[in-house]
Amino acid sequence: DDAPMTDHPLMLFSKSHAEKTWSCPREEYWAYIWGLLGLRRTEAQFDLEFGSIIHEAARVVTAESLLVGDVGHLVRHRVTSLALSLNWDVRTRNQWVSIAEGLILAFQTRILPSILTEFEIVNVEVPMVYPIDATKGIWFVCKPDLILRYRVDHSLWYWEHKTTGSVDAKWINS
Repeated sequence: DDAPMTDHPLMLFSKSHAEKTWSCPREEYWAYIWGLLGLRRTEAQFDLEFGSIIHEAARVVTAESLLVGDVGHLVRHRVTSLALSLNWDVRTRNQWVSIAEGLILAFQTRILPSILTEFEIVNVEVPMVYPIDATKGIWFVCKPDLILRYRVDHSLWYWEHKTTGSVDAKWINS
């Protein structure tokens, strides 16, 4: 049956876009509308880039069952490249490389085994669409880091890896 599920168009929402719309329409214009893409930073943003490096390494370890040593060279290379782009000194660069390797080692040796005692992995980073109200055309579109099945009752769980470089009150209470 090729009939549409709803008469309403699919609506996609961006939390960050909506927040800029409400807080500062000018910032929304420059971030999302100008040139159809908005303006993008040209310099590296440490927090964003570092989080992306850790997230990708966790995905590889989870999806491909690789050992930390197998992804360690990738993590070292990417963090070193990021630090060089920010003109960091050798000591600071090496410190952040060690932190990145430690985070991935902790994920592989402590966090992932802990998850696997209670859950089995169903999917790793598979795009999904979940109807919130299909009659109104409202859908939750996501790409969860992990979909897990709870071993006790077989319910499905949605898991997201999160890193932050800003542990302030707003983040702690979110």
